[in-house]
Amino acid sequence: MSAIDNLRIGPKLLLACLLTLGLAGAVGVAAVSRFSGHAREAERVARDSLAAVARVAAIGTDAAQSRAAALELVARLDLDRAAGTDAARRAIAAAEAQMRLDVAAYESLLASPARLALWPAAAARWDDYRRDQHRALALAEAGSAADA
Repeated sequence: MSAIDNLRIGPKLLLACLLTLGLAGAVGVAAVSRFSGHAREAERVARDSLAAVARVAAIGTDAAQSRAAALELVARLDLDRAAGTDAARRAIAAAEAQMRLDVAAYESLLASPARLALWPAAAARWDDYRRDQHRALALAEAGSAADA
């Protein structure tokens, strides 16, 4: 320590600055290394999960569009308004066709055992809803829109 104590202030400041730069460089190298690991993990999550999340969102949108078109059709039939019923039927058919495409795309992304285990139950619930929707539409078309 006596060697440092005997130095003038200028060299002491230079030594302190170099020591600070060295520590900052070591922290920087460690940070870049950790950020690289995080970037690899984020890329893995994006590759493995985000495509499936986007497909699930598309399936949800398809279901909402189908429900909205079915409600519109029931309301028009209940009010004896033939105008627009064909458009509502086409909207239901288009939503169901798009859903079939989105479901097929999602099923191709199912890779994890957890997703594979959950999907049949979700698909069965949608099939039940779709059957009930078709029964309700049949009732509405038969003149019993209130029962639909």
